[in-house]
Amino acid sequence: MKFAELLSRIDLSKANRQNSDITELAKELLNNHYIAYLQADARYKEIPFFSWFCTDTHVGYMAHYLNDIILGVSYQSARKSDVEMYWIDDSAIQRMRDYCIELYTEEMLIVNFNYLNELMSLDKEIGIGSQVDYGSQLLTDKVIHKETGEELIVKDNYGNKHIGYSHKVLCQFLDGTIKDVEIDDIIVPYINLKLEKNMETKLTLDIIRSYNLPMKSYKPDYDDACYLVTLPNGIELTCYYMCNGDACDSDSLEGLDGWIYIKTKEELDNLISKTYYGVLNFICEDSDDFPIDDYR
Repeated sequence: MKFAELLSRIDLSKANRQNSDITELAKELLNNHYIAYLQADARYKEIPFFSWFCTDTHVGYMAHYLNDIILGVSYQSARKSDVEMYWIDDSAIQRMRDYCIELYTEEMLIVNFNYLNELMSLDKEIGIGSQVDYGSQLLTDKVIHKETGEELIVKDNYGNKHIGYSHKVLCQFLDGTIKDVEIDDIIVPYINLKLEKNMETKLTLDIIRSYNLPMKSYKPDYDDACYLVTLPNGIELTCYYMCNGDACDSDSLEGLDGWIYIKTKEELDNLISKTYYGVLNFICEDSDDFPIDDYR
């Protein structure tokens, strides 16, 4: 994923609810260090897209918007480190400068504006996430295994057991295996992004088989044939490979009398990651009329 794509997918609804303190930014843009305090209004938004925990503070990368148009990205490596601002282009700097002048009502402004900020490259390849140094810095329970691309569930980041400096994370794999993974071997996905449909992976028989789940073939009637796939949580899903006597694409899985019907790898990953009752609760959240007691 390129930087431009990430910025285009950031969900603006995840912006901070409170108006931001932009005092330090205004001091730099206006070259006026006598500004005591400057608070942004609702036109200005800050949205984190990759964060970690540093002692008692959330730090990392944050996108900045004015009137829902991207300005740039800031980066803070640690809680006591300076915040570095990277502007998307010269016009973004000018827009933010004009905005600060509008907010700052002092009559006499000494403006000696200069471009000290590094411009961003939207064509830079940034992948699907980034990395942290210690398990205790993680703010999410879902990470990606760098070697396989598999989504892992963090069971323990060892933050309380190793004084916050563990280089291992206890993770659960899709096959149910739970083991330690080196922090350098996992990727932390970007957050607050809108899911794009074209990023979903459509199910195929090869993808289903790649999970090495128990599968058995049977014929529900004389001209249909399917596989019965059993998930680690015990739920059985049906995958048809012959319909009305003709071969068909095995592009979906269904179960629980039709209450489960999935067509993407991401949906299958979600079901595999849950317990049996977790799946039932997940269906309840999506369907108010799901008779959960019939499946307990």
